[in-house]
Amino acid sequence: MTIPTPPDHIGWLLVRAGQLWRDRFVAAMQAAGYPDFTLSRANLLGSVDRFHGTRMVDIAARLGMTKQAVGQIVDDLEAAGYLAREADAEDGRAKRVVYTERGLAFLRTADRVKGEIEAELAGKVGERAVGELSDLLRDAASAMEPPSS
Repeated sequence: MTIPTPPDHIGWLLVRAGQLWRDRFVAAMQAAGYPDFTLSRANLLGSVDRFHGTRMVDIAARLGMTKQAVGQIVDDLEAAGYLAREADAEDGRAKRVVYTERGLAFLRTADRVKGEIEAELAGKVGERAVGELSDLLRDAASAMEPPSS
């Protein structure tokens, strides 16, 4: 039986590049003083609005997870001091997940680390290539967005 070679298409390249970027980011964040930082935490923290917080149901929808699964990760991040739950000003029954001071300090470090990773990439492939890649990815993401209803 011959196992077919997977097609070499942009989808696989995007997935592979994304995996490598995330792995590098998680390792760099752990080295930067966040040894408890994991990929699941990265995914959830990236889904919380920095300025206004985000409802749990919206985080679950963004991540394609159940509200219960999101709740477990939020509980974990809350216990670690990164996030807190606050009453939602728009809906008194709902809670909004917001960053704590420790969480905001984490975000500043994450922004710095991402810049360092990007600079490292630019050093390998050139600043122009990284700029063009950023533009292309932005355009591709925009083109693939579902139409607004």
